[in-house]
Amino acid sequence: MNIKISCIIPIYNAHSYIRRCLDSILKQTLKDFEVIIIDDGSTDNSVAIVKEYLDKDSRIKLISQNNQGVSIARNNGIHVAIGEYIFFLDADDDITKNAFKLSYEKAKKDMVDMLIFNYNKINKTKYSIKKKKLKDTKIYSTIKDKKAILSSGVTPWSKIYRKDFLLNNTVFFHPNIYYEDIPFFWKSVIVSQKISFLNDAIYNYYQNDNSIMNSNLSEKKIQDIVKSMLLVRNYLLDYNVYDSYKYIYETKVIKTFIAFVNDIVINKKNHFKMMGKSLNFINLKDYKKKLSLFKYLKYKCFLSGKYILYRLFFAWF
Repeated sequence: MNIKISCIIPIYNAHSYIRRCLDSILKQTLKDFEVIIIDDGSTDNSVAIVKEYLDKDSRIKLISQNNQGVSIARNNGIHVAIGEYIFFLDADDDITKNAFKLSYEKAKKDMVDMLIFNYNKINKTKYSIKKKKLKDTKIYSTIKDKKAILSSGVTPWSKIYRKDFLLNNTVFFHPNIYYEDIPFFWKSVIVSQKISFLNDAIYNYYQNDNSIMNSNLSEKKIQDIVKSMLLVRNYLLDYNVYDSYKYIYETKVIKTFIAFVNDIVINKKNHFKMMGKSLNFINLKDYKKKLSLFKYLKYKCFLSGKYILYRLFFAWF
């Protein structure tokens, strides 16, 4: 069988929702796929549930590893995958029955390294379609095109990737950090030759109140958002494209750090100064004509580390 899609699912204590996830895969209209489940040291009965599915369908494979985190789990999945395209799926989410078929056929038709698609966002009280501001008739290949892609969201599960593209360009997840999606996404966009868009919501994202993005910020999470965004800078420099992406990257990193500072409860002042200091490579004067006066002054105050002044005039805007 020619495997078209390799679906990689890291699991860790996923017994509450892994059945829903796997059931959605077994309903796929495209049949030439494999499922690679990487158990990251679960201590519940997740593996026992997965083994039930192994008996049902030979396309499902299970790999076990000591608890090393989602990045290493996904990387291990990429290395063993034999499909033409990689589809990342989180264990607490699921996909529509045509997800593999629609994404694969569109990616093959456009002959792209990477395909982006819409998704459905689901929580206890609300269901909404998250539509990206991209064109499904366009091939994104120039630096100008990629700047639009970089505003489309970093999550790896709203895209599929040509496996050889990931391997040949060593596009992997950075281990042992939170927010590993950020450098992975930026690098994949930077090195890609062709990207396209599928204007269908084929992924169901179930918002979890206990997820990394929705849980209290630990010291490690605060440090890791800094590491993740500075890893992006290293990629831009390594590929000699920093000047091309300078404005979008530097304004994005400032906005990201400000958002995190706003959510910090303890030691806000210290983290405010630490984040601003880590961006000492930014010369805000370069953007004086591009930013509104208010935004320019807000960013300038943040970068200068003047916490009291920031709290007085900018913290609530």
